[in-house]
Amino acid sequence: LPPHPSLEHLRKQAKDILAAHHRGDAAGCAVLRRLHRYRDAPDGQLLAAAFTLKEAQFALAMDYGFASWAELKRTVEGSAAPIRPRTLHAHCRARTRSQDNLSNFGSHLDFTAVDIWKNFGDPPRWRVETSGRLIVFDGTDRTTFAKPSRTAWRSQHADLCSPLGVLLDDDCLLNSWPWRPRPAEAVVTREQYTAPDGREEVVVTVEMPEHQRPGPLPGQSVRTIPAREVHRFDARTLRIIYYAYYHRDSLSVEIPAIEYDAPLPDSLFEPDVPADAVWHVEPATLRDQPRYTTMRAEEAARAYLQALADRDWDEAAMFQSTTGVSEPTRNWFGGLEVLHVGEAFREEDYPGTLVPYDIRLPSGQVKKWNLAVRRDNPANRWVVDGGI
Repeated sequence: LPPHPSLEHLRKQAKDILAAHHRGDAAGCAVLRRLHRYRDAPDGQLLAAAFTLKEAQFALAMDYGFASWAELKRTVEGSAAPIRPRTLHAHCRARTRSQDNLSNFGSHLDFTAVDIWKNFGDPPRWRVETSGRLIVFDGTDRTTFAKPSRTAWRSQHADLCSPLGVLLDDDCLLNSWPWRPRPAEAVVTREQYTAPDGREEVVVTVEMPEHQRPGPLPGQSVRTIPAREVHRFDARTLRIIYYAYYHRDSLSVEIPAIEYDAPLPDSLFEPDVPADAVWHVEPATLRDQPRYTTMRAEEAARAYLQALADRDWDEAAMFQSTTGVSEPTRNWFGGLEVLHVGEAFREEDYPGTLVPYDIRLPSGQVKKWNLAVRRDNPANRWVVDGGI
């Protein structure tokens, strides 16, 4: 923009672009190509298309580097101050199991309801909750509580490695987007949209095509799955008002409703973990018991399952990075029968080892799955990481 831009001059400029187009003059085609659907169109196709004044204004705003005409207008009028939220409460849904870590999605899974609360203070605090999992960041530590297993763990990471974390990364404003890194292959588009209620919106879409990225092991690469993100922002406040994440072409995460600036009690950001929960801890080094560091993965898996079968909770705890074996685990698995333990194998995108197993639960149900074990800890001990 010039040093002292005039809104009337900009309006006239948009009208001139539209008038030139109506005359068949290609002088304004370079600006009209700012509209995503015409970005690769030749002059002839552009001159044959129909445009409105709103579209010409939107294209002109994007040509000046703005996300919308409304944003350009606010800047010129000196009132383009984005409205930073104080709090938010979002009702979300995700195709994941309620007890999982909110990053594993599947088109075959039903939607799970997820609630997100955030206080944008200094430091920010947030809470994410499903019927099976609670994650709270109190400004210093992040506490996770898996409700079915009554297991909790704490870290100092303030992020949430999930598309649902889109509301937790920054201030939720368009002028500070993107809030997290995207792969170099990602294609970003911005479009102006008028909602049915007349509200002006800016729609930002991120297409992430299938591509190779480094794997967890040296020399490995992993082929990612195509994904798409859709963000909708209120053009007046610049706040995000809608978000969707598509895994391949399946809707995996949707945040259809976000309530801003409602009072939130401080107690909401306190990790209310029950007193009988077991906590994850760093495995201790057992200098007088070398067998725990010399086992193969299959041996560790069999020893853990057998300890559950024998209700030997001290032995089972040797293979868990927790303060003990939780009561639900004792009730579900105590007295099981080990039917088979297979040969360990690795997967490209997992740093641990997977061991197939068949067990008969005390209920009589036969379960066949893969026990995830890993020993990338200072004690060099196998610990169960999932799959039970």
